[in-house]
Amino acid sequence: RSSFFKNSYTLWLSVEIITTEDLRRTITVSGSYFFNQTENTNQSNIIRNYFSDDGQRYVENNSSSTNNINHRGNIKLEYRPDTLNRINWNARITTQDNSLSSGTEGQTSFWPHDSVAILLNNQNNTSLKAINLNSNVLYQHRFQKARRTFSLDFNVLLNTRNGAGDYLAMT
Repeated sequence: RSSFFKNSYTLWLSVEIITTEDLRRTITVSGSYFFNQTENTNQSNIIRNYFSDDGQRYVENNSSSTNNINHRGNIKLEYRPDTLNRINWNARITTQDNSLSSGTEGQTSFWPHDSVAILLNNQNNTSLKAINLNSNVLYQHRFQKARRTFSLDFNVLLNTRNGAGDYLAMT
């Protein structure tokens, strides 16, 4: 005979803001921000009774929890001092924060004295943090002669990821 119980829930939240502003006729600014968070939690229990002479019984409890948080921001600025020149600046940033925790506890016992033969305990914890930053500046000059332009483009990228984890197993 075996029994199984499971509980689970998920929580999700998301927010986004977008805006564009025309500051005079020569400057245009636009930007957006996005936030997302997800949480998941699971629990399950298993009970197994074996019909044997030694009355073996196995009980297991499992749990896990994850949390994920994301932020994204964008900004764009366009400057046109005249009809021949243009400067564009774009910047993006994203951050992510993930964590996971899980565990399993198990026990094998024998009836009638409930003497414990095997104990099991596994724990796992991990975390990850990441930041991505991208910035771009573009200068364009259009010459009086048709189809003649000069452009300069500068990019800056920054990507970092830091993660850690530990695992503990005992029997």
